[in-house]
Amino acid sequence: MLPGNGRVQKIALQHIAAALAVAILLPSISAEESDISILTFPIGLVVGEHEFEVDLGPSRAAAELSIDGRRVCSLGGDIDHCTVDLGRDPKVRLIELTRRDATGIVIASDRRWINRPGQEAELDFQFSPREPMGICRGSLIWLHPEKQSPSLLLIQHNGRSLRIGDDGRSFAYPCPDPGVPNLVTASAIFPDGRRAEAVSLTGGFGGQEGVAVTAVPVVNMDPGNTDCTDIIRAPDTTAEPVEEAGFEIVFVLDPNAGYRGLLSSAGGRYKAGSSWRRADASLWDADRIWIVMPDSILSRMDAFGADSEKGYRSTSGKLEWLTHLFSAANVPFKGDLHLADAVAASGLVAAAGPRRRAIVLIIGNQNDRDASLFTPDQARAYLEEIGVPLHVLRIGKAHDDGWPEGIRVLTMRDFAIALETLKERIDQQCVAWFRGDLKLDDIAASLPEGLAIAGSRGSGR
Repeated sequence: MLPGNGRVQKIALQHIAAALAVAILLPSISAEESDISILTFPIGLVVGEHEFEVDLGPSRAAAELSIDGRRVCSLGGDIDHCTVDLGRDPKVRLIELTRRDATGIVIASDRRWINRPGQEAELDFQFSPREPMGICRGSLIWLHPEKQSPSLLLIQHNGRSLRIGDDGRSFAYPCPDPGVPNLVTASAIFPDGRRAEAVSLTGGFGGQEGVAVTAVPVVNMDPGNTDCTDIIRAPDTTAEPVEEAGFEIVFVLDPNAGYRGLLSSAGGRYKAGSSWRRADASLWDADRIWIVMPDSILSRMDAFGADSEKGYRSTSGKLEWLTHLFSAANVPFKGDLHLADAVAASGLVAAAGPRRRAIVLIIGNQNDRDASLFTPDQARAYLEEIGVPLHVLRIGKAHDDGWPEGIRVLTMRDFAIALETLKERIDQQCVAWFRGDLKLDDIAASLPEGLAIAGSRGSGR
């Protein structure tokens, strides 16, 4: 049993195996002849073949389904579903449904991102027309595989938290000038630990239409210059910095790493100058810390031990994060090891919100058989694609296991120093909003010289 309020949250990440992938069937809201929509929403990290169902609207006129710009099938009439091969590698994919007129011009379309962070459930905004007195209103809708409602729901307007209505989903914010953009973000955590994020940029469209944006962490390649905020403000990047971006860390723990040496050298938990206190203080200002075990269901634990909004707004849960980390590390492990799957799926967690981020993989010197669907190379490539730095800490010597050499940590002092180094690298990240229809490769190509997306090959952070 873990101490404090921390509890292991069983996350059945059935999206890891193609045969077990879960798809939410979104309700159709088509009202006009031109309305078409993709109804199937595979959750999380999915690979392999999946059947996508679509709504062709009242006309049932012909349309095409494509993946990453490549047509995969033609639809129309009674044919409203199609099998799409997402490939063997975990990659961000764009599924598009389009209908064209006789001249080839697109007259209706819908799109859905696959394997993009923040999509363990469906979360979206519904905005009302701007009121004459300068008030904008909206509400959130969500869909969850187990039909759960969020246990934690946060909505912010331009960085300021909004009051949620008595119905548990409505909100309002001032918008006196319809031409001024308003950034509205929402974060939901469900009782089973699944998360969903939604971001919309409203304003300039009569206060009603929303434009999707995505948060990307950027680093300066100049080791002597860790401030990239001013450079992001350059006109040719068309980005908007996140002024106060906290940070989030996901620890993936090898259950066979052997943590006794670290614990035996920790010193007193409350003793001034002890290695335990040093390690504990290294991440004291983290927004969120998660712990993932590489079992068959990739059990996830909130290191702050918080199942309520209070835990995220106070320091009470943060005082227990290191205790929870080592408690989880010493829980008896049963079944096959899924280390690479745990690392890859943790990218969905670490990159879910507008925060600086990192994944920390703690492994030992035993070359245990990994029963993962993915290889370490596939997991690392996926993290690079979504902009999540991976840091490896080894309790023992490095060996040929497919992971980076990382940093060797044999004592709690080593562990504390490694975490301090990790925090320094996280502090070198800055986060900016970019258009939500862009892939990270497109964003990277638009960055001024000297900037790179955090976690990308060659960024070093």
